[in-house]
Amino acid sequence: VWDYWVLYRDHHVSPYTNVSSIPVNLRTYEKLGIRNYFVESEIEPYAMPNFIDLRHYLGAKLMVDPSLNEKEIIDDFMNHFYGPAAKPMKAYLDYLEGRMKEENRPLGSIAPSARKYLDRQFLLDAEKFFSAAEKAAGNDQVLLKRIGQERIPVDVCLLNFGKRLNLQFDREAVLKRLRANYDNYVEKYVLPAKRDAWKKEIGGKIDSLSSKIPLPPQFEQKKAYDFTANSFTFSPVQQKVDDPEAAGGSALMLSDLKKIGKELDPDFHKKPLEFFVYDNNAKKTIFRSAIDKDKQASDEKYHWYRVGKTKLTPSTRFVIHPSWWISQNIGNSVFDPLEPDLQYEIWASVKLTGPSYAPGSSKTDAIYLDRVIYVAD
Repeated sequence: VWDYWVLYRDHHVSPYTNVSSIPVNLRTYEKLGIRNYFVESEIEPYAMPNFIDLRHYLGAKLMVDPSLNEKEIIDDFMNHFYGPAAKPMKAYLDYLEGRMKEENRPLGSIAPSARKYLDRQFLLDAEKFFSAAEKAAGNDQVLLKRIGQERIPVDVCLLNFGKRLNLQFDREAVLKRLRANYDNYVEKYVLPAKRDAWKKEIGGKIDSLSSKIPLPPQFEQKKAYDFTANSFTFSPVQQKVDDPEAAGGSALMLSDLKKIGKELDPDFHKKPLEFFVYDNNAKKTIFRSAIDKDKQASDEKYHWYRVGKTKLTPSTRFVIHPSWWISQNIGNSVFDPLEPDLQYEIWASVKLTGPSYAPGSSKTDAIYLDRVIYVAD
């Protein structure tokens, strides 16, 4: 059996754990006569569940003997791992698993923003558990780091959803705490040769949550969800480039694919600038619009283009150009499960360079995306 203990499709870290499912699954496999078992349970730079160490300890014990009492194993681990802070941390584990049962679909099919249990009360209650644990730990830095690791998924959700959930908190203090806890996380799990790269990747994601880049004036008084290049995902096709003209100093660029061994359609840069909103789960386009050539800016500077207005789903992807080579899974951080019919006006900041867009230009034909803003209607 090849099994998975991670959620690969989350746009960002969120509180969840599979601790309680491990005993059930392993005993089922034993009854079925399974003798070879492989599980993907890797740790990624910006994707992690709660209680990683407990999960691995419990799984290792039960792989040797599935008949062992999991409650005794969990209690033994929590008492030794968290010491005087074991009681509130065990209470948080029980609370998290209890709240997760509110979902009636597989968790991997539900974006964090659409999960019922990740509501205002969850974030308030989690803070109480962590505060009690930190108080119990006193000045024990080992225990405080272990507690801080469990704060990471909650703090990421607080920074993403806190404003929408009307929670009052010190954003800079939470960002500082998140950076410190992530540093400890990397030092704990990552080989020295890879730590700098991990910290750089994680740091870029955290920067996207800092809200240091002011909103354009036309969006200041609106309920706007702002995404800059620091929150984008990149690939050899969607390249991240430094650009002093871009918001935050970097952008996503699509240019010459031959440099990465792909053939570029000779008419690629002659096509209209098209935008799509695509539902990953339903596998269908829910919105589409285009900017004709005569309405595209030819000054090789960033301009705001109105994509249009549409409802979202928990798994929407924002796409530019008919090639679909520029796409970002950012809709799940905007969708509000409490207002599923809410309409969003979408704006994209795009720069077009090269002779295909600016006649006579000596620059390379390229499309740059540095910012996307969703405005709730």
